[in-house]
Amino acid sequence: ELHNRDAIEEFETRVRLIDQILDCYMLTGSADYLLRVLVASLQDYEAFVRHRLHGIRGIASIDSSFAYGTIKRATVFPRVDP
Repeated sequence: ELHNRDAIEEFETRVRLIDQILDCYMLTGSADYLLRVLVASLQDYEAFVRHRLHGIRGIASIDSSFAYGTIKRATVFPRVDP
């Protein structure tokens, strides 16, 4: 919602302090950030959104997606030839 320096710094500082947030990526396009979070259940996710994310000033919207399976997970980057 807010894109001034103070709002961005507050958001990024607050995200760094929340243990359930494993990763936070800055994005191009319609969304500004992608958060990867870890919770035990849908009820815990609801509580996380209501009590942790909603407490951060300046968030205009939250779009959620859930992974329900893994097809491939790489833990090492492949070699990329120029």
